[in-house]
Amino acid sequence: MITYNLEGMKPGTAWETRLIHIIDGLIALNPDIMGFQEVAQTSAANNMAQTIADSLSTHFNVPYHVYWQSTHVAYDSYTEGIAIVTKLPVLGTGYQNLPIAVFPRKVLWNRLASDFGEIHFFTTHLAYREEDNTFRINQVNTINNYINGKMDAFPAVGTLLCGDFNCTPDSDPIAALVNYSSSWFTLHPTLSGYTFPVEVPTKKIDYIFTENSTPVTITHCSLIIYSPYDGVHYPSDHRGIQAAFEFQPTALDEEIHPITPAAYELRCYPNPFNSVAKISYDLPADANVSLTIFDLSGQKISMLASETQSSGHHEYRWNSTQQDGTPVSTGIYFVRLTAGTDTTVIKLLYLK
Repeated sequence: MITYNLEGMKPGTAWETRLIHIIDGLIALNPDIMGFQEVAQTSAANNMAQTIADSLSTHFNVPYHVYWQSTHVAYDSYTEGIAIVTKLPVLGTGYQNLPIAVFPRKVLWNRLASDFGEIHFFTTHLAYREEDNTFRINQVNTINNYINGKMDAFPAVGTLLCGDFNCTPDSDPIAALVNYSSSWFTLHPTLSGYTFPVEVPTKKIDYIFTENSTPVTITHCSLIIYSPYDGVHYPSDHRGIQAAFEFQPTALDEEIHPITPAAYELRCYPNPFNSVAKISYDLPADANVSLTIFDLSGQKISMLASETQSSGHHEYRWNSTQQDGTPVSTGIYFVRLTAGTDTTVIKLLYLK
């Protein structure tokens, strides 16, 4: 994933050219999740985040999703905001207004489906003036409350927060992020990681944080897209950050993933699905079978089968409801098949 301040369409910065080189850099990096700040829009058809998403979709032949929210008008010429761009399935979106200093600010949220499970991803851009430190503290406190609410409402395997915080690592606003760890300093504890200004950076104000309960290993963290594209001019006035993560198994995984080698193949189709999923498998011999649906918290949602079955092909349809017929919400579910002493589990993504 990355965080990057695009510098908007600031007059005199040749933003069209800058954006081309930013997109080239993103293509080379190929991130799954991107948090952008100072994202400019002159019209619905001319939005920097949408242009990035469209360009990546064309290059990789994969759909990218955009969630953009405006904050204010910049230089009396364009609307500025922040955005999330991702190729992961998006299960939910939202934002929270932050206390206002000079310009309105927001924090954006995406609930994403990954190979590891659901992830909460947040990006933000805090007040920028040196004298706005009290506002930044209040903004961070608002962000903390907003993230805690989402984590309580939607259990997930991890929470990531990134953005342009406009303050240095030793500042009070960063200290207020008591439940978060900087990806940069976790991996590079002796390096400054300065991100601004781009030419000769003197301070670190851009971050990628992991929430401390997130069972994650940071495998990579680097500064990105900061070389002058013509020897003189830069893609942005910030250096971006890229980080890579490996999510570790949780107690939930261990509880509902007692997987042993199975002598059959468990299949779900389509996956993702939006109405009914067909679940099938083949038994090599007669066996006592249970076929169960669990949600991401480990709660049993539906029991499709619990009986002795003969060898051969078996097929069921799950209509995205609980055992009592109550519809389930969108998200990741686990299909667990136990036959005799063998158990296997696969993930099933439900999207409306």
